[in-house]
Amino acid sequence: MTIMTLKGSSALPQPAQWRSRPRHQDVARASRTGDGAIISLVMQITLNLPQDVAEGLAVKWADLPRAALESLALEGYRAGALTHAQVRRLLGFRSLPEIDGFLKQHGVYLECTLDDLEQDIANSRLVTR
Repeated sequence: MTIMTLKGSSALPQPAQWRSRPRHQDVARASRTGDGAIISLVMQITLNLPQDVAEGLAVKWADLPRAALESLALEGYRAGALTHAQVRRLLGFRSLPEIDGFLKQHGVYLECTLDDLEQDIANSRLVTR
């Protein structure tokens, strides 16, 4: 069985480079500012994939760790577990158009209520006056 660590890296290791890792890598790292405030936490997730499955997926997605990260972000957003801003940060997008385009490309659209639409229309009317 192949064990692959998902860190969002940009290059998929080749099968010969995959190596076994401890089963539970509950790694949380915190970066601190000068006053000791935590500015980010990172959790490392390890997926255990049989080598043939990993190779089959790598045919479709050259960057398998990134594809897995994107899938997690999309499903998290669809399920309401992640916000728009969290998905943007998770995937490293810098602007709203980038994340909106990514979500649209994957058939995920922003939740918009009738109240949201009415507020947007009211705000638009104020700006055009």
